[in-house]
Amino acid sequence: MLLLENVTKTFIGPTKRIEVLRNLSFEIKANDFISIRGESGCGKSTLMLLASGLMRPDSGTVALNGKDLYGFSDKDLTSIRSAEIGFVFQELLLLPYLTVRENILAASIPDKTSKPNRDAETETDRLLDRFAMSKRSGHYPSKLSTGEKQRVAFARALLNGPKVLFADEPTGNLDPDNAVKICGYFDEFVKDGGTVVLVTHDKNVAARATKRFALSDGKLINVKDNGIFPSS
Repeated sequence: MLLLENVTKTFIGPTKRIEVLRNLSFEIKANDFISIRGESGCGKSTLMLLASGLMRPDSGTVALNGKDLYGFSDKDLTSIRSAEIGFVFQELLLLPYLTVRENILAASIPDKTSKPNRDAETETDRLLDRFAMSKRSGHYPSKLSTGEKQRVAFARALLNGPKVLFADEPTGNLDPDNAVKICGYFDEFVKDGGTVVLVTHDKNVAARATKRFALSDGKLINVKDNGIFPSS
């Protein structure tokens, strides 16, 4: 589904160049549930952004279903991300001036000139019901608990029916009960045929994945094979 080949990404620091990813190759197959752990600053988020079409590599290729993601124009790449990929971030990135319903519905609008269609409206209502947020649909993010905000962010990620979800520390700000609920949503998404790539510091969250990796020194290491972290 997604294939990264010899991907390199370097950032310029105050005193030196920092090579975050080094000729990294990585395959993500349909219906995979992948977790990636590593020390803070090791490049987990960079890898996720690069694999999802949000950050161009310095070298190497990222192919989605056999087509080079970064070979497309920015406009076409935006359309591909909108149709194929969903995002769940620790920061949530909810728009404070939009209601819960509007925040979810906003995912269906690819550019400033577009308007939501009827299908998106219907799907938004279904997701509000699924995530028990119908009664809060007219509220603004400032009136929601952290767990409620994360449910809204998850619903927004699902609106366009993505084939793959990328999640960056999705439980980092949640209490244990809400973290379990969010993990359950990922499990359901995979059970329904979706693909999940999740980066996290939490070994318990990482252990829910069927394929577990560690990112170290710019390379991915198969955790199960090398025993770097507990497998359960």
